[in-house]
Amino acid sequence: MAIVLRVFLLFFACLSLVHAADDEVLDAQFLVRTWQSEEGLPGNVVRSLGQTPDGILWVATAEGLARFDGFEFHLVTGTGAYRGQRLGFFRLITLADGSVWISTFQGGLLKVEQGELIRYLEDQNEPSPPLVTHMFHFMGSVYYLCGEKLFRMDSFQPIPVEDASPTLQQAVERTLREEERRGRTFLPVSLGRLHHRRGDSWEVVDGSLRHRTPEHPETYETVKALSRRVVVNDMLEDREGNLWLATPSQGLIRIRPSRVHRLGAGTPIIDLAIRCAIQTREGEWWIAGRGTGMDRITPNGLEHLELVKGGYDRPVTCLFQDREGDLWLASTDGSVFRWRNGQFEIPFSEETGISKVQAMAQASNGDLWFAGGRGVARWDGQTAHRYRLDPRRSITEFSTLAIGDQDQVFAGTTDGRVLELQGDHFRSLDLPKSAAGRRISAIYPATPEELWVTTIGAGLFLRKDQVWHPFGASCGLPDERLTAMVATPDQSFWFGSLGGILSASRQSLLRHLEHPSSQPRWLRLDRSDGLVTRECVGGSQPGAWVEPSGTIWFPTSSGLAGVEPAQLGLQEDPPSLQFRSVEINGSPVPVSSLQHGEITAGPGHVRLNFSYIGICLSAPEKVTYRVRLVGIDDTFQLLGNRREIAYESVPPGNYRFDVIAINGDGVSSQFPSSIRLKVLPAFWQTVWFGILCSTGLAVGAVLVGVYITRRRLRRKLETLRLKGVLERERSRISRDLHDDLGASLTELSILSALIAENPRASDIEQSVDTLSSKARNVVATLDEIVWATTPHEDSLRSLIDYLAAFAREFLDSARIHLHTDIEWKIPELAIGPRRRHNIFLATREALNNAVKHSKATEITLRIAIVGPELCIRVSDNGQGIPLHRRDSGHGLGNLRKRLNDCGGDCEFESVPGEGTCVSITLPLPFD
Repeated sequence: MAIVLRVFLLFFACLSLVHAADDEVLDAQFLVRTWQSEEGLPGNVVRSLGQTPDGILWVATAEGLARFDGFEFHLVTGTGAYRGQRLGFFRLITLADGSVWISTFQGGLLKVEQGELIRYLEDQNEPSPPLVTHMFHFMGSVYYLCGEKLFRMDSFQPIPVEDASPTLQQAVERTLREEERRGRTFLPVSLGRLHHRRGDSWEVVDGSLRHRTPEHPETYETVKALSRRVVVNDMLEDREGNLWLATPSQGLIRIRPSRVHRLGAGTPIIDLAIRCAIQTREGEWWIAGRGTGMDRITPNGLEHLELVKGGYDRPVTCLFQDREGDLWLASTDGSVFRWRNGQFEIPFSEETGISKVQAMAQASNGDLWFAGGRGVARWDGQTAHRYRLDPRRSITEFSTLAIGDQDQVFAGTTDGRVLELQGDHFRSLDLPKSAAGRRISAIYPATPEELWVTTIGAGLFLRKDQVWHPFGASCGLPDERLTAMVATPDQSFWFGSLGGILSASRQSLLRHLEHPSSQPRWLRLDRSDGLVTRECVGGSQPGAWVEPSGTIWFPTSSGLAGVEPAQLGLQEDPPSLQFRSVEINGSPVPVSSLQHGEITAGPGHVRLNFSYIGICLSAPEKVTYRVRLVGIDDTFQLLGNRREIAYESVPPGNYRFDVIAINGDGVSSQFPSSIRLKVLPAFWQTVWFGILCSTGLAVGAVLVGVYITRRRLRRKLETLRLKGVLERERSRISRDLHDDLGASLTELSILSALIAENPRASDIEQSVDTLSSKARNVVATLDEIVWATTPHEDSLRSLIDYLAAFAREFLDSARIHLHTDIEWKIPELAIGPRRRHNIFLATREALNNAVKHSKATEITLRIAIVGPELCIRVSDNGQGIPLHRRDSGHGLGNLRKRLNDCGGDCEFESVPGEGTCVSITLPLPFD
């Protein structure tokens, strides 16, 4: 059964290797990646290569010229009559100023300008024309070698250089040496040896690509992945140290050294999934795979050992070597074994507390500690001691164990807790809630005050000064699923994760605590660095192993992966960053405009979309980005490897978009690349509109306040006026009651008394007539008072009706004929009791004067509305008023005064012997 399982695992391991080969071919030394037309290359016939200072790789093929940013090929087209033509490229030349030149097999020369090909030299119509092979800058001019002749480019006109100065000749020789160093010779048909800047050299010999190091100049290593026949048109070492080959049929090839190697690569059992592994002090490798038993690598080869003969089918989950050299092994949910004298033994057959072990450690006094599904136990060589756990939890499964320099014992659980031994029991150190339920994969007590903890899913934690500090995705951690942790003597931390091998220096992590803006530098190694699979498995101890030479080994699902930190060759150059496009409300802005000034958008709120790329040809997929839009957020946010970000509904204002690119080795741009942007406001969002609105609101508020104040004042004055009118009306009523009714009633009382004292019939009859007349006058006076004070009679029509009725009754009793001329189209106007009463009294006074003094036989009453006035005319046919008496009697002065008090007027017209006319006027409408 075990043999069948091993064959099955071997089969799937082989399938994973075949899948890996589709992207990048692995061998012991080098990684080889090929691009052909299927990946966007214009054609598989690649003629020449070049790289500009911005990191862009330029590829000249038989089908056209393309620029490569690590992800995509962008075709550069010709202009005019050359658009779409096969231009017969020979050599691609890039200069320090970023210009790109291409010579042709027909002796022509072209230049890339504004993303298009511009021809500077026409092709020659001759069998073998001289070709442009080298170009360089000197004293502000461009020089080139065509055949063996030197020319200076003056605009589009080449000028031969007949007599070169010594400095110019030195520039020519320097250019020749540099081109020869990269494998190009003066002759167009010859390809030499490329000398790497690290001292390595590359050359193609007998159809094979060979590599030689300065440490071993006589030893050549052949790139096995290119062991078939290799033909190369051009070679290029880019600024990151990668070797690029231009081939005539195989496309574009990149070769870079592998930074991760495998233990015993090619050995079937070593290529399988591995739980854990250690190297003993004797130099033997003990490897626990997914199957049962152990694999041991000795100088004699690979040996498989069974823990118990006869069907024990539990795999090993934990390995440990004590100071005496004994090797301890723990099986999954089973017993603990010890390798001694060439055989396995079970030392704790009688001690059930030491089983299901997942982690082991040894204290300075030699005691062994075991942690697992049955808790924590200590063995002093004779007796096992069990420790009381956290009383709040009855069941605790431990996943890791660590002992500090001062014998502090720390244990981690599978449900995300870290416990510290204090006395005879463990207490919980209360990790943050983000670690709840996450398996503790490693604990590293760096100092008594500094405890580092890794989790599978919640990242890295540091306990310092009794406070936990998390390190996760927000501070750049590439993967929070950490499966292992080891520390090297140079204070570097190395982590296994499900996303590859990670590393960061302890100093950078501590510096981040003091200065949060200082991001830690994270190194990430994955398949692009030589890992067959980036999944470093977890759940077993040890999760990583450091051998004495300094190599760090990580168990993976495809064997043991080793890293030599001293030989990594970290990429210290940050990625150069380029903006691909900016979209405003979905409309693209030309990339050329991004380099000049600021972009204007709007008016009003806009949607912004920024697209960018960090140029890293070694591992473009590992480049991560930090961005911010100054004006909205002043702190950088980490986007991972997303090369695009959108901002919704950006309000008007001035902004600056900053982006920082970070390569896979954790090196970031020193300064961000920026785009300035101005979003114009809509007219209602402008300052002047705001000032105008504010001013309008202020003026409106003042006017409303004035209006409200005046209205309140008017109401108050009206209240006071009404109160005064009411008081005056009360006084008038009181006066009328006293003067008219009081006097009349007094007179009635006197007459009644006289009648009672003189009972003669003749006197009684006369007194009764007088008494009756006086009583009627009292009733009339009382009726007038009631009419003047009744609210529903307060109208102009009621006044006119009452005047007409009074005049008719009054003149009938006086036996004088009455003529009336009254206008009956009267508006509905309220005139108030005071005016109504005064008009009535004035009219009555005029009628009374006519009856008493005029000796008239006819009286005419005319009432009309003339313009804005009420006009009342009382005229008679009497004797008139003598001139000497017009101002001395008949109540004429009182009449005029009464009308002036209510806003009216009174005029008298009298002709002796013909009669008198009294005109009463009152303005309309009334307030």
